[in-house]
Amino acid sequence: MLGFSAGGHLAATLSTGVSADEHPDEVIDRPDLSVLAYPVISMVSDYHVGSVESLLGPAASLPTRRGLSAELAVDSATPPTFLWHTADDGAVSVQNSLAFAGALARNSVPFELHVFPEGRHGLGLAREQAGASAWPMLCARWLEGHGWAEVAAR
Repeated sequence: MLGFSAGGHLAATLSTGVSADEHPDEVIDRPDLSVLAYPVISMVSDYHVGSVESLLGPAASLPTRRGLSAELAVDSATPPTFLWHTADDGAVSVQNSLAFAGALARNSVPFELHVFPEGRHGLGLAREQAGASAWPMLCARWLEGHGWAEVAAR
């Protein structure tokens, strides 16, 4: 599962099986691996106001926002995750990636986190951004280390 920004929030919530609270008896399928690029993670701390309002409305309660905060839903079944962000992202705070990485660490879920010193939000492949332009190669190496190349060859 790969997601950028708000798509990173979707990927993170699918990876954490966030809907399991609504249907505790259902088996929630999760991806085998996740790649999150400058993701919106939290709806409660260092959150992106536009994402909260778009998903939940401007008057969403704290319990509702907590329910969609992926860092609060990480458990040992969350898949290994590759994250990258820029330290000076002016739209989505790097604290989102740091919080998710911290939650992964507390649950002994393997992860790789890269925080590049600079780069605007929405860099995509970051081809012309020093530092951050390394993320596709770093991610490819990480995916290969998790057997992705083997699976793709089948």
